[in-house]
Amino acid sequence: MSDEQPIEIIDNAGVIQDRALFDRYVAFRQALKAKLELILGSIGRQSLVRSAERLGIWRQGRIDSEREDSVIAMVDLALFESEAPRSVIQNFIEMHPPAAGDAADEAVSAAMLQSRLRIVRFDERRSDGLMPFMDVIGEESGLMLDSQLCQMNPAKLCLLSRLVPFEGYYISSGCALPMEHEDLKQLILYLCEFNIVQIRRNGKLHIAPGRRNAMEFAVRSMRTVLLPGATVGDRGEERQGWDFR
Repeated sequence: MSDEQPIEIIDNAGVIQDRALFDRYVAFRQALKAKLELILGSIGRQSLVRSAERLGIWRQGRIDSEREDSVIAMVDLALFESEAPRSVIQNFIEMHPPAAGDAADEAVSAAMLQSRLRIVRFDERRSDGLMPFMDVIGEESGLMLDSQLCQMNPAKLCLLSRLVPFEGYYISSGCALPMEHEDLKQLILYLCEFNIVQIRRNGKLHIAPGRRNAMEFAVRSMRTVLLPGATVGDRGEERQGWDFR
């Protein structure tokens, strides 16, 4: 990751009309990427190998996947998820807090600590380029800004993504895996079979409590999207009490 070229954030379609909003978005994404690269450099190779093994993409001493986003998912899992009480991200920020008066680093660090891996469905893009979404698990709604995704038809898009809060909306960072609506349905049914995702009495979904379930949610969700057909179990059975719309 540290060998990558600096990210180029463009808006060829001109859908983000507020230039000041776009400039702040670009600055934040670049600061976030720099922070993630710094933290990634602090962990050992074995942590990445273990994440790749969990995702089923590590074979014969290398990553065995045709998908370019497999590496990003591996890094995301290693940095943000943990069965231990604290993740790599949490430990690093606690040990290396932002310098006093460094507002940019403070904002990035706070946002990283509040980030969550989500499964979202999008509505029609707004005129200002922001994309309304619904978190399938918990049915929490929000707005997302992404200079590439917003040039697509978001109404046809489902995403497994690490969402980071910023200025009242979210940006995608780390894992960002697109999927079809039918694939989303099968993923939710699969997670319910393993009791990782549960149905409340009001019919809403939620991730079962506990760090282990949060890790399993991340691993099984990423693996299902990265390796279609690799999951086991009968995913065709509808779950009583939950209406997939």
